[in-house]
Amino acid sequence: MQQRNWTMSQKEITRLEVINKYLGRGFNQTEAARHLGVSPRHFRRLVKDFEQTGADSLISKHRGQPSNHRISTSVSQQAIDLVRQHYSDFGPTFAYEKLWEYHASCLEQPFSVETLRQWMIAAGLHQSKRRSVISVHQSRVRRPCFGELIQIDGSWYYWFEGRGEPCTLIAFIDDATSQVTAWFFCKAETTFDYMECLKQHLNRYGVPVSIYSDRHSIFSNNSKKQQDYSDPSQFTRALKELGIQPYLANTPQAKGRIERLFQTAQKRLTRELRLRDICTIEQANQFLEHYRHIHNRQFAKEPQDSRDSHRKIPCDDRQLQLILSKKSSRKLSKNLICQHRNIQYLIKTKKPSYALRGARVAVCELLNGEVVILYKGRELPYTIHEQQPAQPPHQDAKTINAAIDRLLKDQRKGHKPSKNHPWRNNGTRIT
Repeated sequence: MQQRNWTMSQKEITRLEVINKYLGRGFNQTEAARHLGVSPRHFRRLVKDFEQTGADSLISKHRGQPSNHRISTSVSQQAIDLVRQHYSDFGPTFAYEKLWEYHASCLEQPFSVETLRQWMIAAGLHQSKRRSVISVHQSRVRRPCFGELIQIDGSWYYWFEGRGEPCTLIAFIDDATSQVTAWFFCKAETTFDYMECLKQHLNRYGVPVSIYSDRHSIFSNNSKKQQDYSDPSQFTRALKELGIQPYLANTPQAKGRIERLFQTAQKRLTRELRLRDICTIEQANQFLEHYRHIHNRQFAKEPQDSRDSHRKIPCDDRQLQLILSKKSSRKLSKNLICQHRNIQYLIKTKKPSYALRGARVAVCELLNGEVVILYKGRELPYTIHEQQPAQPPHQDAKTINAAIDRLLKDQRKGHKPSKNHPWRNNGTRIT
């Protein structure tokens, strides 16, 4: 018999020691079999083989042989070819899901995510992550009920991977279940965009107990002149009118669920948009509702308590439109005129005009662009008296880059000569 040189495992070394002790009369047959966890009959078989071929008989005959359950080379090569052709920049888990979603009929034999990961590493399509030094942050226990705490934020990113301009994804995620309740794409983070996303959440689930956000000026008054923050922002004012308690996070780690959502979306959602050749904000928003159900089905958790903490919307549709608006206080002149954003509004009234002279009114800009003037909660009819040239638009830290990019794009277009320009007629002047 051919001699094999293999390193014995700990289990095989234990068998060798027990058999030697049995042959030296240290154990009887029953004690030795019990010590190895085998039957006496199997132990006698081990002793017989040991006496014939020595310690080599205790080494598994499968050592060094290919597994009976091995995956054929053709399947691995076919999987790698599909990944290289369609999903070369996908992670192993996401690529595995897409292989079985779109190419299941082409794969002859099933395999696991870890198997695909090893194949991709060997083919140079994936690099294993190096573990960096992890900053330890104390974990906060999830809220027990759905709707008790909603984390909100926006992420500016190249969501269309060069097929379109970079934009912002605004998302709402529940703390208890990690369920995405509302999200949509927009050009930049603005108060109206967050109100639009809040409206989606309200129409689907109702009014949550509280909302958790960062300290952006959309959510808090960061003016250095007013350190008590007693004057709320437009978004915070709308939350309080709906009975929602706003909370501000001191660090990004404090609202880790929304941050991890964006990390996952930047890896998965961008690829989903690419597979469907989506390159505009309008197309992406149409696809988001379908993808929201797919994401929640895979990543959402069951809450500790099955009760829903959402409440019914405490107002009608028109009142909700007025709440989700930008409100500015103005004082009427003797002629019942107020000015807002370089537009003068003249109040029309059938009663004597002196009743409203000097009155304080609220000018509301609705999400649909409509302007409503309120006096003590009552809408006042008006006409536009005069419109002055618009002032330069206000830009903050999150919108200034997008505005400058649009400006540069317009400047690079250059001037296009007219059809009858002399340059087009070889210098011949047309009269």
